[in-house]
Amino acid sequence: MNHAATSISGFIFAFFSTVAFIPIIKFLSVKYKIVDKPEQRKQHKTSIVRLGGLGIFLGLYISILILKVFGLFQFDPNNFFWPIFTCAPFFFVMGFVDDIFNISPYTRLFLQVFLSMFVWSRGFHINNLIINYFFGENLSLSIISTFSLVFTVLWIVGMTNAINWLDGLDGLATGVVSISTFGMICASLGHQNYEYLPILTSFLGACLAFLIFNFHPAKIVMGDGGSYLLGFISSTM
Repeated sequence: MNHAATSISGFIFAFFSTVAFIPIIKFLSVKYKIVDKPEQRKQHKTSIVRLGGLGIFLGLYISILILKVFGLFQFDPNNFFWPIFTCAPFFFVMGFVDDIFNISPYTRLFLQVFLSMFVWSRGFHINNLIINYFFGENLSLSIISTFSLVFTVLWIVGMTNAINWLDGLDGLATGVVSISTFGMICASLGHQNYEYLPILTSFLGACLAFLIFNFHPAKIVMGDGGSYLLGFISSTM
């Protein structure tokens, strides 16, 4: 199967899996009273289900696992895909548990930094800063290992929390991530870098499926679990 067919398959699997899971998650959340109450930062005026991130997570990972099981795409054991694929669930679980039990923000920050350091230890480094000039040549600054760790952790943790803070208006965080993911897909196609396309299209499919339920007036919100998942994947991809 070629790259286009694999990528479209990933999008379809993720989209319809997420659409199927969201009503089930909503029903169970209402039954067990796991809802998001109104507050000044949020748009909704009544309590609303806040575990929608679980639908995004399940849709995305079911799509990737289906593609992997059927051999539609493969990754080398040393590929950057693996630290992303293995750490993303921990970011999701951290936020998901916070949605239910309200973890201390300091505990969450510590775990985010720890997981980001693990990703860095697996070879995911920011080693260069490239400053683009309007005229003339680009300036490339090499970063020593210690500062590489700092930049990488700040980037991942910063992006993760930025998406979390965006998630106050219906559809805002999911819409921003969907647009940026579509931009990454276009960039990948433009540079003929097809390796990560199935992941990006699966991610986009899960986000757009959730957006159907998250448009104003939202029927469900993603919660910290969903926003941490979206933030981590966006920052690393």
